[in-house]
Amino acid sequence: MFRLDLALADVPANAGRGAYWPAMSEARSFTASFCELMNSAILLGTSGIRNPFAQTGVAMGLEACALLFDVYVPFGVTWMHEEYHRTVLSNRGISSYDGVYDFNLDATAVSVYHVSDEALENLKAEHPEELVRCEEAGYEAQVDLAGALLRDGMMHGARFIEPAALYSLFSISFYLWFNTTSYADEETREFNAKETTVDQRDIVGWDFSAWTYDLHRPNEPYATRGIHSGGTGINRYILWSQLTSSEQSYLRFQAALSLVNFIRPQLYGVKPWQCAFGGGQCALTGGLTHYLTPFGYMIGAYGMARAPGAGIVAGVNMYANGRLALPGIDVSLVDVPVSFASPGLFWSPRLSLWLQPSDQRFYGKTAEAGGLTSQRLDIRLSRFASLYAELEAKTKGWAAGTVDLGAALSLRAGTVFAF
Repeated sequence: MFRLDLALADVPANAGRGAYWPAMSEARSFTASFCELMNSAILLGTSGIRNPFAQTGVAMGLEACALLFDVYVPFGVTWMHEEYHRTVLSNRGISSYDGVYDFNLDATAVSVYHVSDEALENLKAEHPEELVRCEEAGYEAQVDLAGALLRDGMMHGARFIEPAALYSLFSISFYLWFNTTSYADEETREFNAKETTVDQRDIVGWDFSAWTYDLHRPNEPYATRGIHSGGTGINRYILWSQLTSSEQSYLRFQAALSLVNFIRPQLYGVKPWQCAFGGGQCALTGGLTHYLTPFGYMIGAYGMARAPGAGIVAGVNMYANGRLALPGIDVSLVDVPVSFASPGLFWSPRLSLWLQPSDQRFYGKTAEAGGLTSQRLDIRLSRFASLYAELEAKTKGWAAGTVDLGAALSLRAGTVFAF
């Protein structure tokens, strides 16, 4: 079985004079569906091979080919990573270009470019927390993707070993670690030598050196970075060696924390624990998560349960900056039948509550309560197809996969195909 859950509209992102595509929800849905489609193609391609060793070998070869799609093709993992960066910019009216569309198989790094220095200067001056969010957004994307794939596997019967989820987490953890090495500085110098015009340059260079730098310097003018080595424009890219020793230690700490994302049994094909519940069987699994945020990081633990008729996802989170460690909870119900309205109608509500630094800053001293709620209704048109609408409302604060750091209201619509 595979399932394509496609967000086709997200308002206000897709509407008005400042309309853009994709929103974070759309990027996540298209990439998760793309991964599911590739997985199903691999299963179909190996289903006729009877020898188990031959089947495993062919499957591994096809998975390796699938990784090329994940890296270099639109709707792959890299595409989603870059689109999360772009969404933060687009939400502030800054246009950009995703280098995945260049189809450059020789690229050692994919860039988001066609962004002026002035746009980044203004973003840092007016919304410094959003520049930091932009710099961490690729990490957020890949953790989001892994979570979406594993949740789909638990709640809707997709396969429980998910190579795309494992690759997404491994590649972003490795990238985070790579940013803590002198090799990153060497490549940055090569990029600076090649990129002779502002238009060619990536928005941040190596994501996490930039994230750490601006996280600790919210009030420093962007132009303080100095003049580019080529003599034109601002020297955007931050070297590992430019960070202070305490900043380097903090980034190494985040690289270590990224490993908690691998504490998820589903990643390795471990099936859920089965137990009796209400006269039927209930399946249980769980894991840990780590995100980078505009104020520091979030670390959490979650559990998922699926009983006949509905599912639940519940988590406890800690939101930490340089001074505070604050609590939060997040609970979702999945596919609750609304039998009194229609036999084909399903309700999926979510409630997330938190305390976060009130100014979304690393050195913030005060906490502010906030939350997010969403209500999704799916209507089944046939055995294979459904339509859905989702209304999401949030207060000020950071929520993974939702671009606004301020209060926001979003309406989404999409379709689901299950085979």
